[in-house]
Amino acid sequence: MMHIKILGTAGAESTRFADMVNSVTATAGVEAVIEKIEDYREIVRYGVMSMPALILDGQVLCRGRVPSLEEICGMLKVNLPRKFFEAPSVRTENDDEPFSAKARPFSRAIRK
Repeated sequence: MMHIKILGTAGAESTRFADMVNSVTATAGVEAVIEKIEDYREIVRYGVMSMPALILDGQVLCRGRVPSLEEICGMLKVNLPRKFFEAPSVRTENDDEPFSAKARPFSRAIRK
C-alpha cells in the first residue's frame, strides 16, 4: 500500500493537485493512503519550501508545481488507459457522431 502525502496550504493549486492524485489512484485501482498536510511546521520537517509537493513513502518526488496527469502516473508508477488523459468529445443532440461544424452549424435563436 502506498502512503502519499500532498504538502500545501488550503489554496487552489494544492487542492487541485490532491484531486488529481486521488483521481489517478482511484482510476488505477491502487491501494493508497492519501493525506493532505497543511500545517507549516509539518511541511518544514520534510525540507520543502515550495509548495505544493508530493511525497511517496517518505520521498519527495515533486515540489513547487502541479505536474500533469502523465507525470503523476510516472511518479506513482501507474499505467492508465489513454482515454483517461484525452478530453471527452462533444456529441450532437440528434446522433452519436462527434460534433462538427457540418453536423450542427452555429445558429442563434432569438426568443420573443
